[in-house]
Amino acid sequence: MGLASRLFGGESDRVSVRRLVVVAAVLVVVLLVAAWVFGDAIRAGTLLREALVAPEDLVDQVEETVTTTDGGVPVRIYRPVDTDRPLPGFVVVHGAIGQGPDDPRFVDLARSLAARGATVAAPRLDSLADFRLDQRDPRRVGETVQWLAGQSDLVENGQVAIFGISIGGSYGLLASADPDVRELVSAVLVFGGYRDLGELLTQWLTEPLDTDTVLDPVREGRRLVLLGNVEQVVDAGDVLAVTACLEALLDDEQCEIDGDLGPKAEQLVAAALSEEPLTVEQAAELLDPLFPELRSLSPGRMPQSPGAPVYLLHAEGDPVVPTQDSGLVGVHLLALGADVEVHITDVFEHVDADTSPSLFESWPLLRFVGQFLSDAGL
Repeated sequence: MGLASRLFGGESDRVSVRRLVVVAAVLVVVLLVAAWVFGDAIRAGTLLREALVAPEDLVDQVEETVTTTDGGVPVRIYRPVDTDRPLPGFVVVHGAIGQGPDDPRFVDLARSLAARGATVAAPRLDSLADFRLDQRDPRRVGETVQWLAGQSDLVENGQVAIFGISIGGSYGLLASADPDVRELVSAVLVFGGYRDLGELLTQWLTEPLDTDTVLDPVREGRRLVLLGNVEQVVDAGDVLAVTACLEALLDDEQCEIDGDLGPKAEQLVAAALSEEPLTVEQAAELLDPLFPELRSLSPGRMPQSPGAPVYLLHAEGDPVVPTQDSGLVGVHLLALGADVEVHITDVFEHVDADTSPSLFESWPLLRFVGQFLSDAGL
């Protein structure tokens, strides 16, 4: 028997070895394909799990600093600890909630993104946090994008992704189409966004909705919107009295008005006191002073599409923002030539979930979010 035969066996042994090599090669290819196909979804699953049920050590994985953009927008920056290299960038935009970017759920989301290896900027939009309509808020989001994209020591490739929640998501979408911002955005995810702000607020005023886990739009939502925009709706001499009334109602206290009010103020107070839906005519009269802001803050009226891929995520049966709004925004953006994906999920109610879903229960959601993260460079 030759040396080769003694070392490697006979012909049958060599065939077996070749088969093992082929099987091993196939397994390697399968593993590589699986990592490519499922890796994004697995990263999305980790992000989703940590954002919903934050691990105790999440705060220790992230460094947080507070700064301002060149235009003075307050921003909180999140980055992984002990990292000094540029990372994929994200601007995360809070919704219309009093705590703004300090809402614990929002903070957990920002921390989870940073812990996955991102630089995250969370601008504070005081008007939005107070339910006050301000045409400048989308520009503030865009300014944050411009500022973060220019921080070459923090962000790689000079681009950032936008991840917006509820009304803040719609503001982020509007910002991404701004000509000064468009080329700086890598991807946009809008979670629970609306199509037309006038139609949304009209619905809040006129249609009773039943929900146990988020604010009641007809009662609490109505009062918050009216409070945030008192100065635009009533005469200047009535602002203080109406503001005090609305604040009392939101604290479950009595509304007390001393003296006479003007017609607009009386109408607003009556709407706030009522727990019944208004008529469409009554709602239109209340919202009429806000009409310019409502039009400019509506993604369904955008004249230009973003240059980056857009991901529109919405909860099935959303009691706050109609589920169909994301699909309608998607149709509008497609007509403008945008790259759009829409996903409807039953994991959430509006933007809240009671528990962290399993990987298999939410696989389509994870694939959707995973594609966004991949486009964002994470």
